[in-house]
Amino acid sequence: MRGDKRKARRHRLRRDAWVMLEADQRCDCVITNISDRGAHINVADSEALPDSFVLLLAENGATRRRCRV
Repeated sequence: MRGDKRKARRHRLRRDAWVMLEADQRCDCVITNISDRGAHINVADSEALPDSFVLLLAENGATRRRCRV
């Protein structure tokens, strides 16, 4: 098996988060690992994700990140 070629070290975690689909619509997701350069999230329907979206790290939206697939 080949070694991991990522440029940033990943950290495992399990944290609830939310994907903003539209201004008033969001879906639940779970962050399963994260690094300085990206994250792995699990969502119920990955086909519903747009190519770019805002990931809410706090339920009130205070902490958010712009993301792209």
